[in-house]
Amino acid sequence: IFNGPQLLATFGKGDFFGELALLDAEPRSAAAVAQGAVTAFRLDQEDFYDVMEERPEVLRNILRVLCQRLRRQNEA
Repeated sequence: IFNGPQLLATFGKGDFFGELALLDAEPRSAAAVAQGAVTAFRLDQEDFYDVMEERPEVLRNILRVLCQRLRRQNEA
């Protein structure tokens, strides 16, 4: 994940990014670039709201990861 030329994060199998765009309508704050072959799943905001209703554990997992990322950011 990049913010301009600055590398912000590297993700691996099973990781996700872009969750903030699912929660608000603000412009993207970073760009993702694959280092190799990747299989990705795209979810738009409307579909995400449907998933939240049908599978609340998905929302709990996203919130847990957001909290972890905020904690790491605060420690940096």
